[in-house]
Amino acid sequence: MNIGNYTRQLTESIRYKRYSENTVNSYVACITKFLQHFEKEGFTKPSEISADRIKKFLGSMTNPGTHKAYLCAI
Repeated sequence: MNIGNYTRQLTESIRYKRYSENTVNSYVACITKFLQHFEKEGFTKPSEISADRIKKFLGSMTNPGTHKAYLCAI
């Protein structure tokens, strides 16, 4: 999975929407860790990740702030 391409696309998209630089950085960090997690499980592109797997990933988070940041980024 080419995580750099996905994070570049995300960055361009949310900068176009005029999100703050802190939000951009936060979302890119979340998406990078999210994609790395699923890359380790053998996924080669984000479209292969099912909604159930995403829910399970988010459900594993214990900090509400972290959960919300990942949810918004995804």
